[in-house]
Amino acid sequence: MFVQTIGDHRLPRNIPMKKLILLLLACLTLTASGAPISAEDFFKRNDRNGDGELTRDEFPEWAKSKFDVIDTNHDGFVTLDEMRAFLAKQGGGANGGDPSSTATPGEKKQNNPNQTPPTPTHANVSYGPDESNGLDFWQAPSGAPNPLLVEIHGGGFRQGSKSQVSAQLIQACLESGISVASIEYRFTQKAPYPAQMMDCARALQFIRSKAGEWGIDSKRVAATGGSAGAGISLWLGFHKDLADPNSSDPVARESTRLTCILPTQMQCTYDPRVIKTLIPGNAYDVSAIKFLYGLPATFNWDKDEINPELDAKIKDAAPITHLTKDAPPVYATNDKATDVEGNIHNANFARHLKKLMDGLGIECVIHMNSDFDSQRAAFEDKMAFLKKHLGVAAQK
Repeated sequence: MFVQTIGDHRLPRNIPMKKLILLLLACLTLTASGAPISAEDFFKRNDRNGDGELTRDEFPEWAKSKFDVIDTNHDGFVTLDEMRAFLAKQGGGANGGDPSSTATPGEKKQNNPNQTPPTPTHANVSYGPDESNGLDFWQAPSGAPNPLLVEIHGGGFRQGSKSQVSAQLIQACLESGISVASIEYRFTQKAPYPAQMMDCARALQFIRSKAGEWGIDSKRVAATGGSAGAGISLWLGFHKDLADPNSSDPVARESTRLTCILPTQMQCTYDPRVIKTLIPGNAYDVSAIKFLYGLPATFNWDKDEINPELDAKIKDAAPITHLTKDAPPVYATNDKATDVEGNIHNANFARHLKKLMDGLGIECVIHMNSDFDSQRAAFEDKMAFLKKHLGVAAQK
């Protein structure tokens, strides 16, 4: 009896789990003929919507267990570069075949992004009425009140979890005297825009309401996230303060403003009409944006009516709609592999945002992953920006 056939690789039932995992890895790194499989081949077979990246749903069942390992930036999507890096490690490439290594040859391995995150100081804390309104919080060990970094996960507004936060990021922040929170929010299957943004705004307010108890400096709060999480971070950072000083709810009286924003693989707008002018190809037509507005996947932006209510919602959802001279500084990163026609993570979003922010005299740093010699160098540059703007650069 065989549980699955992949090419000529058949996986038998009733074998030890450890051996099964090794077989799965072998199938991932071999074609039916026994020759190494390329990342391009893997994408050609599995990228069903042709958007240049793979979701967990698009991963074949036999490879799903490795999705979180391959998705090194934990944005809910596997890029071609991430797949290439993974396959290179499996094949004994520059990193010596160690699947968990991020160091370049000759470097000491540290800050391993695949390490197990430390146990949260406060786990699964409810910040709102919906079952999805939960967060984890890691308190910096000393120096309270500490600045805070809020991680907002990606996943097309339809998947993902607070567990996607990088262990490397948590550890580096805690060592620098920065506390960390990772939050979850309602998906579009449950509620369309603005539920996602408003949930994350409420989470920010809730955390600030715990400033005294959790040792947080509520005036030094940054946000980061990938893809959808990047967009939510930008929306919160650019939007006017949602605090209601007259509310009877003490949480609602707290600020939603940010000190700085660090988006990865961002979209600075969710207006398909604007995206069409920024990104060549059909990136504007991805289903995740339609679902964000409660529209069916069959909705045609070029032919179907956009009534005044939908028009207003689309414009309001765009972070750049809310951009003013009072916006916080931004450090944006993109993968070179997704900077292509038709990709919703095209770096033209970051380039457009930088042009707008430069015009307002606001700091906006943008980088491709190819700008750095190693993942470690990229990570350290990002951390330097964060520490600078949170006022801890001189401490570590």
